[in-house]
Amino acid sequence: MKKTLLICTIILALCGCKSNKADEPDKSYMTLVTYAGTDEALQVSTFTYQAIDDSPLVTLTANWVAGEELTPGERVYLTYYADAYQVSGPVTIRNISPVIGWIPSESEGPIDLGNAKITPVTVWRSGPYINARINAWITRDPVTVKFALDKLTAADPMPTYYLSVNQTNINQIEAYNRSATISYDIADVWNAATCQGVRIVYRDFDGNEAALTLEKQQKD
Repeated sequence: MKKTLLICTIILALCGCKSNKADEPDKSYMTLVTYAGTDEALQVSTFTYQAIDDSPLVTLTANWVAGEELTPGERVYLTYYADAYQVSGPVTIRNISPVIGWIPSESEGPIDLGNAKITPVTVWRSGPYINARINAWITRDPVTVKFALDKLTAADPMPTYYLSVNQTNINQIEAYNRSATISYDIADVWNAATCQGVRIVYRDFDGNEAALTLEKQQKD
């Protein structure tokens, strides 16, 4: 499934930012969360996240109504005021920023890697999601992204995914380096007894096919 690329500058956690309101906590945090939905009667929205790997699930609630802005299950960057990080409870929303790629891909790999050259800056897992901050050499024209599993490798120790970033009217002269974040639910593959990690194939900054791996941590 294609989704228009929405560019956002990201910071994984912001601490020590002073609030302008006396009744708000002094610290703000920014983290990648899943929008769980809104209770219209109570006018309260719920967000959940696991900070890294299999850390405890955190549930945040806020007196805020999403309306049609968000869809339950959507991944967003949430900046919020709270007394502490990774603690469930009510928060005050400061900002919500979109990410790309939260919709599961319907394509089966291998797929064309697209014409945009990318560099994965950070790759991490948070619960069922694999996340990556990428730099892409693109223009301001619309970009489409695909993330697809090669189903023939699903039962392998290291299943393969393909990351495609494509721009219809790419112009290398006008292109410049832009940052974005992708986030996909890979629980069905990751939780398989045969899975030891995942392999992600992409087109690198030299225009060549490249790959990175994210391995499972060995449990004691």
